[in-house]
Amino acid sequence: MLIEHLSELLSKEYGPSEMLKISDKIIEEIWENEEEKTKARLMKGDYKFFLQEFRPLSRFVYRVFPDDVTIKYVGKGNQGFDAEIVETKEQIEIMCPFDGKLEFECAKSLNEGDIFFRFGDLDEDVRKWFDFLTKIIIEKKSSRSKDYTNCHLIIAILVPYEFFELEHRIFIERMRKVRFTTKTTYIQFFYDKYKDFKNVDYLYRIN
Repeated sequence: MLIEHLSELLSKEYGPSEMLKISDKIIEEIWENEEEKTKARLMKGDYKFFLQEFRPLSRFVYRVFPDDVTIKYVGKGNQGFDAEIVETKEQIEIMCPFDGKLEFECAKSLNEGDIFFRFGDLDEDVRKWFDFLTKIIIEKKSSRSKDYTNCHLIIAILVPYEFFELEHRIFIERMRKVRFTTKTTYIQFFYDKYKDFKNVDYLYRIN
């Protein structure tokens, strides 16, 4: 099984199609194994790197780059970025803003066999949630002193599927007003209501 060699797989170089194929296969193995699914929901061990960085990265490079480039994920190291295009030395940074307490409560509830409802008053709480994400993104942006002019930034956000039409367009327009000093910046929404990891993603370039 691939998940038994997850750490090794994260460190290899891939073309975009191969990276996505490996990523999809790992997702399938997680979903078919209750013990691994429980650990993945709680982001234990290498699942944190895989789900928050490698998975969004694999979806991103498959859609943006030609298949003759080589991608190396380095997010587990201290390079100051998460992946590199080997041929051009362009860097890729993945920002995955989330409410850690909320995500843990959701994962714990699902692992115990319950359905976790994240919001009460839907419209009001979704707006608050996007406000919270905006605050995190701006704070992270402000705290980074590194030069990112040769870096592709992916802001990867996990959201429940039914909220796609509610607030995401307003959030995108809000992010377009933020000045990111990067080569390109993308917002990538992952819709994953029950954390089954078979998520659908939408990609928007904001600069």
